[in-house]
Amino acid sequence: MQSSPTKPRARVSALPLLLVRITAVLLALGLFAPASGRAEGQEGGGDESLTPAERIEEARRADSKRFAIGLSLTSGVLIAQQNGSVRTKADIGLPPDPPTAYGWPDGAFIQAPTPFGRNLDKSLLTVSPNVGATIDILTPALGFIPLKPRLFAVAEILPTFAGEVTVALDGAATKFLIQPATTSPRSYPASVIGGQGTRIDSQVMTTTLAASVGVSFDVIFRDRLVRLRPGVGWIRWGVIAEGKVLAAYKDDPDPLGSVVLPPPSFGQNFRLVQLGGRGAGFFNGVGPTLEVEMELQSEGSFRPSLYLTGGAFRTLGNNELSFSSETSVDDALGEGEYSATWKLQAQDWNYRMGLGFRVRWVGL
Repeated sequence: MQSSPTKPRARVSALPLLLVRITAVLLALGLFAPASGRAEGQEGGGDESLTPAERIEEARRADSKRFAIGLSLTSGVLIAQQNGSVRTKADIGLPPDPPTAYGWPDGAFIQAPTPFGRNLDKSLLTVSPNVGATIDILTPALGFIPLKPRLFAVAEILPTFAGEVTVALDGAATKFLIQPATTSPRSYPASVIGGQGTRIDSQVMTTTLAASVGVSFDVIFRDRLVRLRPGVGWIRWGVIAEGKVLAAYKDDPDPLGSVVLPPPSFGQNFRLVQLGGRGAGFFNGVGPTLEVEMELQSEGSFRPSLYLTGGAFRTLGNNELSFSSETSVDDALGEGEYSATWKLQAQDWNYRMGLGFRVRWVGL
């Protein structure tokens, strides 16, 4: 038996969440596990030995006079509320005036399917996992400002592994399911033709970009150097949307149901209307961010650390994408024109959370 094609992608999508959990455990263990008790004094010297906190403070003061560059691996999620809407319209002409020989009764009724003429408005909260890499720079401390903060700038590229989700659905909107050939079309209405409906699906694009700037404050907690880094961030993410409308028309079942006449005899005429469209767009957001970073080592030119980051981003500029499709037919059921418009809107505020491992070089 063949495996589902969605399973490999599902396993890839689960990887960022696994990395998030692992990093969270490491961060908690590192933050609440005490550092080494006391440091040895200088060999043969008479100075008292320094506590770990005092050693960290000495290293911090020395480091704060230099630029520092960091590279990191990160994993997290993008949380976005998506609103989907579908508008459909059908302009259907009167049934033709068929010859009596085809068995069309006076006032023949053509069944109208529900997908046309009904508005669809729904929303969905999407959670898209990502992994990526970042680069950041720390300036020397601003000595003329209380608490002597440092400035930082971060640039990130975040490949996103999100599956396709259905934002709005009415019915099925998959593919038409016609009754078996052994069943006479004269004996059933259009409503029993399966697969009809309206839908709009979306998928977050692979590449997400982000950047932030702000100030960094140093805090010593449980004999470890912790940086609190509030800032302002920017994020750019994209969405691919796809919409479908499937509707089946058919003349009413023959009330007599006696003589089987050839098409276009009444009761044997179908009209299968299928509209589809696809669109893509990018959204930009700006908002506050916060990062908490804990150094794992306070000596040497390369300093490993773990960090937790998050942000709230308000969508700027255009926050929706739309696309449409239309068709016209002229068959045994008469003339008809059909159109559908799909819209996908990103909610005003979107959110991001992530964890990462960073190695910073403090040699500048």
